[in-house]
Amino acid sequence: MKRQLYILFALLCFAQALCAFTRLTAEQYHFISLDGSLGYASLINDSETIKPGTGVAANIGVGYRFYRNYFLLSTGIEGYYLLNTYSMSDMKLNLDMIDTEGQPFVLTVDATKGSDECHSVSLNLPILLGAEIKRFYFLVGPKLSYNVWGQATMNGEMSLSADYERYILPFEDMPTHGLVKKRPINEPPKPLSWNFDVMAHAEIGIRLGKADFLSGFDAFYSTTRYYLSVYADYGLLNIRKSSALDKRMKYDESRQSEQNMIPIAFTPAIMSTEMGDADVHQYQVGVKMTLLFELPQKKGGTQWMH
Repeated sequence: MKRQLYILFALLCFAQALCAFTRLTAEQYHFISLDGSLGYASLINDSETIKPGTGVAANIGVGYRFYRNYFLLSTGIEGYYLLNTYSMSDMKLNLDMIDTEGQPFVLTVDATKGSDECHSVSLNLPILLGAEIKRFYFLVGPKLSYNVWGQATMNGEMSLSADYERYILPFEDMPTHGLVKKRPINEPPKPLSWNFDVMAHAEIGIRLGKADFLSGFDAFYSTTRYYLSVYADYGLLNIRKSSALDKRMKYDESRQSEQNMIPIAFTPAIMSTEMGDADVHQYQVGVKMTLLFELPQKKGGTQWMH
């Protein structure tokens, strides 16, 4: 239903912009744009066991904007950084082991205060249409997003204890035997990559500066213009790679560990088998600042907004 409403809204905006573009008295201008934005971001998923994370997104871009009779066309390229954090539920692992003296015991691994962090950098290509009327404007359209770098880390605490059948209490907090208590999880970052995405973008804003109240034109003409807006992006495609790396926590004999440490390996949740076949979508909402630098006009061109 949300996608249908967005498509309807986009069509209405496009119709308004098209009417403005086809006005008989042509008035058109070209601009170089610089913009930056900061907002709340999340990676949402339909997994039954892992809740969506929260985070922050930052964008910086350079582009081109075309104005004709209130109609706007905006494109360019932008760098997009996303930080997303998951607060994870506690994990417990029980393993049947044999000690160096041949005695059987149960090794219990408790992981608590867990959190996963996903960092990614993407390049976006926005293709936006809209209109500017007096001091207000809007832009809607797709952003093509290609991921160029990413990594995921896991943080938390780990405790290990050994339970022998012939003893009443378990053995714990014995570092020389690999039994630690509340030891920080020092898992190295794992490479993370996303699939290609198409994000639906919408923004609405206002041109800053002193202006005439009735006309909306700038009181003092300037070739540089400043805009402040709010925006929203929503990823339409599943960006998660189909293959999972491993379980979130497991005993791994092949893993090289520190002296007297039992080799326990961890995998960030979003890259683990616990995600199953869940889809992952990205979205962000925030505030955006845009600077427009007017390019030289042909002789006889009409000045605007002054």
